[in-house]
Amino acid sequence: LLEEAETISGSSLEDTPKARKLCDSVRLFDQLLANGEADRALACIRSVLTECSDGTHLKLKLCRALLACGRHDELFKTCTDLQAKKDLSEQFKSEVEHMLAKALTHKGKIVEAITRFRELLRKDPDNAEYQSDCKKLKAMYAKLQEGDQLLSKTNFSQARSLYTEALDMDPTNDGFTATILSRRAETFHKQREEVSSCTESLNKAEKEVEQAQKELELAKMRLERAQQRLKDSRASNERVLKSFRQDECPTSDAPDPTSPYFEQTKSKDFVGKWAIFKAIDDSCNALDRDSFCVRALVCRARCYVLIEEFSEAILDYERALASPQVNENPLAVNSICIKEELRVAQQKQNSAKIDHYQALGLRQGGSNVTADDIKKAYRKLAIKYHPDKLGHLGGEARERMERKFKQITEANAILSNPTERRMYDIKNTSYSRSSGRYNDYAYFGSSYRPSHHNPYAGGGYPFNSSRSSFFNHDDDDEYDSM
Repeated sequence: LLEEAETISGSSLEDTPKARKLCDSVRLFDQLLANGEADRALACIRSVLTECSDGTHLKLKLCRALLACGRHDELFKTCTDLQAKKDLSEQFKSEVEHMLAKALTHKGKIVEAITRFRELLRKDPDNAEYQSDCKKLKAMYAKLQEGDQLLSKTNFSQARSLYTEALDMDPTNDGFTATILSRRAETFHKQREEVSSCTESLNKAEKEVEQAQKELELAKMRLERAQQRLKDSRASNERVLKSFRQDECPTSDAPDPTSPYFEQTKSKDFVGKWAIFKAIDDSCNALDRDSFCVRALVCRARCYVLIEEFSEAILDYERALASPQVNENPLAVNSICIKEELRVAQQKQNSAKIDHYQALGLRQGGSNVTADDIKKAYRKLAIKYHPDKLGHLGGEARERMERKFKQITEANAILSNPTERRMYDIKNTSYSRSSGRYNDYAYFGSSYRPSHHNPYAGGGYPFNSSRSSFFNHDDDDEYDSM
């Protein structure tokens, strides 16, 4: 205000001591700023503003002093306050906008500063200072962007060269210089991280190769051992098969112990069936002489499991567990193993399903089976298992065959009667071995009982296997006495 009044009224204001002092202070400010004494100039203009706090032009001088002193945050705030004032001339607004753009430049906000300079050039396109500042900022920003692109591509050396070049474009711009220096510092850090990562990857790869070599050596050793085992196994297999074929004795006094259903569906793929039959025969003969021979009971039970006669196997296991030898000397025979095998046999029995058609060896039930098919199947099995044909057998084998004969007889009684067969087909009854034993009198709901009721009938398994732990071989002498 003082400067405006002095311009308007000439020297009339110098007539007062206060006015003369303020005018002298403004002139001193201009001299100090021109001589580069920015701090003294700032102090001078502040003292003037204490006397004329509303002087708009004086605040513009304050902005120039703040820019010269590098106080860009305060400059930005002062320019923002000036822009909020009303009734300002366009020239004054442009000067304030210019100072604001410079403040943004020195704060490192290059993009915002370029936007401000473009707005100024739109209003005053011929202003050389605006053009020069805007061009310089664009060049600085382009250099910064190019360096950032190279940094993102991990071209650290080229990025550092561009950042170093950008530092010389405006050394006095602390904000831009800080931005460039931080970018250049990032190149060193990321380059070091890249080297560290590559070194770590190299060490990891070396360890993986070393570990793979060890595993390869172990694998080669395992392969050699496996090949040797294969060679030994083949030789052993050939020797065992040769001996097995030499010992083969297909003839047997007792009929085939397998069920018709098993004979039709699985017998072809069953290896060494004759040995199973002979094992069952010998076990039966042993039980004829000693009804509680545990070894014979377990052997026969295991054989029955192999040919899926689970009910017979269960009876033999139960009979072995109830034998006096097991109760009197549990250490001689592993009763826990017997119980486990019994449990497995019961589970298999529960999951198996046998109907009357399968009992007669008829693979397709229902309307697909004619009455003649039923009659032929029954006659074939009746001849095979008829008691009159089995008089030469021992008591154990004869009783087992009598149960089979009873089963097929009752199956034939139901299926040969059209009424009962129709009711059976309608109900779609499919007995499982959990509800009735296939090879026991309970299977067909009969009141039949064997001539001498013995709840411990059964079978066995003749070959060595992991189940041989059933016997305590440390006490074979005591076991043989059973």
